Amino acid sequence: AKAAESFSGFIRKFPSDPLVPNAYYWLGESYYARGDYVRAIDQFRKGYEAAPTGQKAADNLLKLGMSLSNVKRSKEACVVLSQVSS
Repeated sequence: AKAAESFSGFIRKFPSDPLVPNAYYWLGESYYARGDYVRAIDQFRKGYEAAPTGQKAADNLLKLGMSLSNVKRSKEACVVLSQVSS
């Protein structure tokens, strides 16, 4: 929970920082690790949208797909996971 607070604070304080996509990823991971897949989905999506060709793009897509699968959104998960390799 403290990690989530820190990453959220970083994103709010420095919205244009090039590390924001990474912060979204780690914020998503903090939710994923606690089983809060709905919140994780939102963060991984934001991380990917912030930098679709960035360092964490594939990681965000992978975990987005895994999170979607965990909430039984299998069709969406398959679409997202098919984009990971590209």
